[in-house]
Amino acid sequence: EAYEAINMLNMIINAEYEAAAGVAADFNQILGEAYALRGLVFFDLVKMFAQHYTFTAGASHPGIPIVLVSDVNALPSRNTVGEVYQQIIDDLTMGMSNMTMTRNGPYFMSDAAAQAILSRVYLYMEDWAGTVSMADAVINSGNYSLVTGQAYIGQFVTGGSSEAIFELVSTD
Repeated sequence: EAYEAINMLNMIINAEYEAAAGVAADFNQILGEAYALRGLVFFDLVKMFAQHYTFTAGASHPGIPIVLVSDVNALPSRNTVGEVYQQIIDDLTMGMSNMTMTRNGPYFMSDAAAQAILSRVYLYMEDWAGTVSMADAVINSGNYSLVTGQAYIGQFVTGGSSEAIFELVSTD
């Protein structure tokens, strides 16, 4: 299912579409979201199906296949974990550079969500400066605040709390 998601995101990213001036910001936002989401899916896959980033020097151990184009006949080989993490960083960075709109709520990929995910990527890479830099960018944005007391318990039922940066919606 993860590679199905990557395939759909690749269709958006690789679409030969020239946005009209009136919808260029919307198109760039959607394109940025697609890049960031692809980076998130690659990150989830490499965490599940490969050893951790520091397992070998230079992260040269086998990771997952990096699939950037739709080809039903392809039999991609595994890339190294280092290559996968570089693709994740590239996708999240490209996503951040394209997302310029403010979206309503944590149910949409946003610049801050991509920064938070990138902070986690750097954490797994043991790149402490990158981790702090991205986390500080989210914290210092002033867009999020901690919830307290009863609101803390309730946020897990209702979702979309003031401290939520990005949430995947799961409905019946």
